[in-house]
Amino acid sequence: MIEKRKLIKEIKDLDTEIVRENIKIIHQNFSKNLSLQQIFIIGYLIENKDQKTYQKDLEQTLNLRRSTLNGILKTMEKNNIIKKIDAKNDGRSKEVFLTKDAKEKYKIISKLIKNQEDKLTNGITISELHTFFNVIDKIKNNINKEEQC
Repeated sequence: MIEKRKLIKEIKDLDTEIVRENIKIIHQNFSKNLSLQQIFIIGYLIENKDQKTYQKDLEQTLNLRRSTLNGILKTMEKNNIIKKIDAKNDGRSKEVFLTKDAKEKYKIISKLIKNQEDKLTNGITISELHTFFNVIDKIKNNINKEEQC
């Protein structure tokens, strides 16, 4: 019965299940040192390889706070996944690059992500996905309207 289901709980439960499944897959295929957030960062850097990427771009795109992202990037740098250099025009900004090792890992990661996407959308029509994404967008807009008030 839909009246008894609570949107926030359902979203949280779904998020938890997806994150657990993804972490399990990551740990089966890579060391336990690679987190889901790190994979998102690697993916973003690969998909945007033709443009310069700064920490602030990652903050906005991944919806992370500066301090959280800084900690993740420090770990990634320590594990030779990324390199950071001072931006040429602004010493306060850091440009973020992937290492060769990370690019190789992403080839495998992208296949795993594709498999997960296929698993999650199994039995769901394109029309249902459009409706799902429309609802997600409306929920996000509702949240952003509240923040602007």
